[in-house]
Amino acid sequence: MTYMGIAAMDELGRVLLPRILRQKHGWQPGTRLEVHMGQDQTAMLKLYEVSQEDLCNICDSDEPVSTARGFKICAACLYEFSQGNK
Repeated sequence: MTYMGIAAMDELGRVLLPRILRQKHGWQPGTRLEVHMGQDQTAMLKLYEVSQEDLCNICDSDEPVSTARGFKICAACLYEFSQGNK
């Protein structure tokens, strides 16, 4: 592993990643990362990649989806449909 700097956690548990790390990987605000923890308390970050099959069939959201009558639908679209807004 390559040392990339020190990051501090704020009172809400948020960690600001060092600028050099964000720039090196092209991570912008909103980039989603998987966090993996090793037994030696080493934390590893991995770009969260979603396959096309895991997206909402209506809005293409990568939020968790449910399957209803063969369609994948996110909670926001399901709510909109239940309110008669779509």
